[in-house]
Amino acid sequence: MSTMTPPGTVGPGANATLHGGGAPFAGLRPAPAKGTALAAQALTATANINTYASLPTPLVFTVTRADGPWLCLFDLAAYVDIAANNVEIALALDISGATTVAAGSHSEDRLHANAKSPIGTVLSLSDYAIINRGATTFELKYAATGAATVSDVAMQIVPLGPA
Repeated sequence: MSTMTPPGTVGPGANATLHGGGAPFAGLRPAPAKGTALAAQALTATANINTYASLPTPLVFTVTRADGPWLCLFDLAAYVDIAANNVEIALALDISGATTVAAGSHSEDRLHANAKSPIGTVLSLSDYAIINRGATTFELKYAATGAATVSDVAMQIVPLGPA
């Protein structure tokens, strides 16, 4: 069974690469790729709630698989602070490379808040996807109808096994 090497810490704009493992990792449970929490970032309005943009300090990392496809669990959480009335914000993963899924292409795969009045809230999402062999890049993107702040972002990708 192919496995993944233990991950490093991922910070804003940094990349962590995970490789298919052999000895001494053969037979070990795959380790998750984790993104660290980010400092607060001010977000501005995009063209509309379906037009995604990169965060001011992008959260990007790459997972490289020597075999595949793999079934993976994705966990995403973020604190969103909306200071004005009638503002919507959505957060989604943009996946490119060996596996491609555009940010927001599936409405069930995004975090979404629609604030009629100012609000601060934690949004979280867990979902599954199949990741193909090769290098796949993950970037957290946002869409917004007005100004907001996002902070304490955490991302995790856990390979569960061959698909």
